Amino acid sequence: MKKAILTIALVAFAMAANAQLILGGQCGVNNQTRNDGNYSVSSASSFSFNINPKVGYQLNEKIQLGAQVIYGYSTTKSYFGKDNTFNVTPVSQFGFSPYVRWNFGSWKNCSLFLEGSFVFGISPETKTTNSVNGTEVTVNNKDKFTYMGIHIVPGLNYSFSEHFSMDLYINIARLAWNHISHQDDWVENSFGFSANLNANDINSQLSTFAIGFNYHL
Repeated sequence: MKKAILTIALVAFAMAANAQLILGGQCGVNNQTRNDGNYSVSSASSFSFNINPKVGYQLNEKIQLGAQVIYGYSTTKSYFGKDNTFNVTPVSQFGFSPYVRWNFGSWKNCSLFLEGSFVFGISPETKTTNSVNGTEVTVNNKDKFTYMGIHIVPGLNYSFSEHFSMDLYINIARLAWNHISHQDDWVENSFGFSANLNANDINSQLSTFAIGFNYHL
């Protein structure tokens, strides 16, 4: 037993000694507006951004291990012209995601990979503010939730140089299991390709394609 543990420790040490440290991540901004053909009747706008830094180790040509920190913020503003009413809802999200990547093919500066990750996130309770004619009249509490998910997504890595590379994640082919626990004891689950839950969970912020940049030390 001791020999087996020692062997595993030596192998792990050798892999860590030869590993290459990678610093990188993703960031994005999205802004949308909508109206029902007549702004004076109703309209809506939303703004969101996310910052997801990561650190990883390239153990060998095939395997990369690492973890990512997730932060997202969005705000939605709705206008109802008949009553001159505004509803404003801000939502913040925090998460953590360890991952493992397998490079299964390469050609020149490009490599194809599959990346599996476990995502854990929370969204604290926020407030929806209702205002009429510029005067705040009610503040409604918005549901807080805990999110968990397991994602497997294909992607493409392109190396610009020895130290810089870019990742392209193809989220339309994402295989995912998602679970949300709400504060009032009801849950949501989904499983499948591009599986999603609702407009507030971390997974739904993913676009069809996502781009990240890396610095290899």
